[in-house]
Amino acid sequence: MHRLSTVAARQAYGAALIVLAFLLLVEPVAGQTPPGNATQPSACKVKALKLLGWGGQSYWSPKGDSIVFNDKDAQGVYQLYTSKPDGRGKKCITCAKTADRPAVDRHKGFPAYHPSGKYIVAQVEIATHIAPKMLTEPGSGINNQLWALTPDGQQWYQLTDYSGFNFHAVLYPRFSHNGKQLLWSTRLGKATNSDRFFGQWQLNIADFVEQPTPHLENVRQLQPGGASFYEPHGFSPDDTSIIFTADIGGANGFDLNIFRMNLKTQQVTNVTKSTKIWNEHAEFSGNGKRIAYMSSRKSKTFDGKTWQTLSTEEYLMNSDGSAIVQLTNFNTPGHTEFSTERSVVASNIWSPDGSQMTLEQIFVDKHGISALVKDRQLWVLTFAGACGTS
Repeated sequence: MHRLSTVAARQAYGAALIVLAFLLLVEPVAGQTPPGNATQPSACKVKALKLLGWGGQSYWSPKGDSIVFNDKDAQGVYQLYTSKPDGRGKKCITCAKTADRPAVDRHKGFPAYHPSGKYIVAQVEIATHIAPKMLTEPGSGINNQLWALTPDGQQWYQLTDYSGFNFHAVLYPRFSHNGKQLLWSTRLGKATNSDRFFGQWQLNIADFVEQPTPHLENVRQLQPGGASFYEPHGFSPDDTSIIFTADIGGANGFDLNIFRMNLKTQQVTNVTKSTKIWNEHAEFSGNGKRIAYMSSRKSKTFDGKTWQTLSTEEYLMNSDGSAIVQLTNFNTPGHTEFSTERSVVASNIWSPDGSQMTLEQIFVDKHGISALVKDRQLWVLTFAGACGTS
C-alpha cells in the first residue's frame, strides 16, 4: 500500500499505502512480537546496500537483466521506467503519447513482469473520474484499472473495467509463477466498522489468457478470515498458496499481519502473529523458504495512531514466521543507509537468482506535500550469497 494527501482523506477513502500503509495503532511501543531465534544462513547476511535513485514499486525481469519501476515525471505523474539492475540506462516506457493506450497524464504503478517476460501488468489511473489526483496514485489505487503492456510500452491491453465505480480501487497485481493466473485486490466501498479506515476490500484471482489478446477470465473473489482490508503480495513458488496483508483479527484497521492461504483447502495461516504492529509487503524467496517483508516492529517513533509518526525497516524470516532478522537501518544513526528524514521501507522484490532485492524507501515527511515533490527512492540490497535460492 501507499498513501494520500491528508489524514482525513486517507481515512475517508482508504488509501492503502504502504499501499496502504501509513496510519497506525495505539501505543508508542512497537507492540508484541513472536519470539524468533534471529538467525539466518550466512548467504543471507547483507553484503551491500546501494542507492539506485528516485523511484519505487519495482520488479525484476525474469532473466534478471533489468528492472521495471515507477517514478514521477516533471509534471508529478507516476510513469513506468526500466533500467539495468544497477540503475544505468533508465528509460521511460509510458511517457510518449500514442494511440490505444492510457494518456500520459494518468498515474501508472505497481508493475510486475509475466514469467514469460512478454508482458508487464500495472495499475493505471482511469481516464475520467471525480477523485482528487493524489488519491489515484498507485499506492492508494483509487480509480485505477489493471492493464497489461509489452516491456517496450508499445502495446497495451486493458484487463479490468471499473470506470463506473467512483472511489473503487485496485492494488498490487501479481502473476502466478506459471503465468496462468493474476492476483490483485479491489476496494468495494466503505467498511462496516468505523475503525477500518481503508474501507472494505477483497482479493481477486483470475485466469490470464493470452489469445487472441491478453485478457482475464473466470474471476474469483476471496475474503478469507472476514477482514476489511486485503493487500496481495503474490503466489508461493509452487502456486499452491497466496501471501497477503490483512487486518484479520486485528484490533483496528492498522493492526496488520502477513497471512498465507492454501488455495485448495482455503486454510489461512497467520505468519507474523504480531499485535499492534504494521506488517506488509511480503515477498516469497525463489525457493519459498524465506519471506522478506516490511514491519514497524522496532519503530521508536510510531505512536500507533498516525502515518506521520510511522517508521519501518525491511526484515527477513522463514516462511513459517521464525528466525526474524532485520536487513535495513534507514532510521538508525551510524549506518550507511541512515537518513535524517524518517523513512518507511515499502515494496520489495527478490532478484531471480536470490542474491539481491530492490527496496522502496519512502520519506514520510515529504509524502503528500506536493505532486511535484519526489518522496521515494529505490535501493538494491545485495546478500553475501544466493539467500533466496539456497
